[in-house]
Amino acid sequence: SLYINGNKEQTISGDVLFTKYGVSGFAILDISQWASYYLSLYQEVKIALNFFPKINRNDLADQIQSLFKTVPHQKAVDILTGMVSNKIAPVLLDICKISLETKASEINVKQIKALAYQVNEWKLNITDTQGFSHAEASGGGVRVDEVNHKTYESKLISGLYFAGEVLDIVGNRGGYNLHFAWASGYIAGQSLAKK
Repeated sequence: SLYINGNKEQTISGDVLFTKYGVSGFAILDISQWASYYLSLYQEVKIALNFFPKINRNDLADQIQSLFKTVPHQKAVDILTGMVSNKIAPVLLDICKISLETKASEINVKQIKALAYQVNEWKLNITDTQGFSHAEASGGGVRVDEVNHKTYESKLISGLYFAGEVLDIVGNRGGYNLHFAWASGYIAGQSLAKK
């Protein structure tokens, strides 16, 4: 989910990759245009990752508690590593103020609920993007209200046509930007040829 100034703006499902520079993957690509936009307005941008989107928080807490009861002498971090990555489990425990040495039998109900919350809604601050050189799509450009949407001719300058990402249009992942570039280019070309 994407949060702007503490308010949930969007929820997206998809893969998330953890990289040396931050997060990536299809879900991140899907919300990155909005995150980038709000960052440019100096807004607080966060994402919340849900590692088990089909399990509600209470059921998740029950499952964690059940796992902890099954192997009470194991370290909580080792058990949690069975649910999430071995690099993420220690971070989630740290957020919940649980030592990496803590055994499952030493975890109380409040801590289990806190863990379930983090597994269900782990919030990360977004401070920047990888910039234009790594962008999959770009926002900005000629305002669409200044262009005839049937011909792609400028409403301000006769005979000037625009197409593709030179316009302030960003399509969703999946080839929509390419399709729009080709379709708008075709329409603009056909419109110009008729003049």
